[in-house]
Amino acid sequence: SVLVRGRVQAGLSPNIGVVAYADREVFVFLPPDASWVREDFPLGTQVEVIGIVSGLQTVGERTAPLVRAMWMRKVP
Repeated sequence: SVLVRGRVQAGLSPNIGVVAYADREVFVFLPPDASWVREDFPLGTQVEVIGIVSGLQTVGERTAPLVRAMWMRKVP
C-alpha cells in the first residue's frame, strides 16, 4: 500500500481523479460504494490517499500510476 499527500489536479471521471505531489502525478480510483467518497474533493484541495498501486493507466495523453484508494481525506 502507499500513502500519497498531494493536491487534486483534475477530475477525469466521477471515480478517477489526478493527484499531484512533488513533480509527479497519480491517477486515483475512488470506489463508488465507499462512504467517504461522498465528500467533495474540488480542484486544488490538499488530500491524503491511502491505497494500492495497480500498475500504470493511460487516459488521453497522460500515463501515470493508478492508485486504488482505500481511504482519502482533505488535509489543511
